[in-house]
Amino acid sequence: MLARYIVLRAGETHVHSLDASGLVYHVIRGEGSASCGSDAFDWAAHDAFCMPGGEAVSLTSPDGAILMIFSDEPIFSYLGASASTQAARRVAPAHFSFTRINERFREVHAHEGEQLNAGKAVLLVTDTMVDRKLATPGLLASYNSLEPGGDQRAHKHSSAALTLSIAGDRVHSTVDGQIVQWQPDTLIVTPPYAVHAHHNRGDQMMLSFVVQDTALFTEMRALSFEWTE
Repeated sequence: MLARYIVLRAGETHVHSLDASGLVYHVIRGEGSASCGSDAFDWAAHDAFCMPGGEAVSLTSPDGAILMIFSDEPIFSYLGASASTQAARRVAPAHFSFTRINERFREVHAHEGEQLNAGKAVLLVTDTMVDRKLATPGLLASYNSLEPGGDQRAHKHSSAALTLSIAGDRVHSTVDGQIVQWQPDTLIVTPPYAVHAHHNRGDQMMLSFVVQDTALFTEMRALSFEWTE
């Protein structure tokens, strides 16, 4: 996986075309618009959206914005491959508003009972990836949460994880025994098979945007997940 920040100055337009199976974006701050071919939509802070790889994507912001892009470009580079228009169109442009994400979180947290998975999350799934529950053919993306005072159960998995902090006052992670204090808008890298967990010592909900290369291991029949406590 690869993650990069994009800083848009007021009135600036940023155009890019990346060799990847698809692109996942998270808006850290600001608002603006995105277009790819005949598809276009507006976005705002904490929204997420997906775009196809191998096609020109245009981003613009009237007052300036900061976004983060996640992609599976490294595997394309390793294979010496390019994202053709036909292959890239497996991902149709899709916009996930933060307002809608919050609505789904209210539904998720309304369910009481023992937490049996690694967290309470809202998964982003594009139309062509519904059967596989993915954002792009190569990437799984989700908004993850943890209640005030909560401790995520320690676990490890074969996929790497990139965790972008959205809301996390007095939140820290443990990664292979190392304590990582959360800071606003920073990215935490969890290597494959690293034992990790998140801990919320604040009085507000922890919220993060997480991208994993789960699809790669699924296709290789090498996906694994294990509780470690």
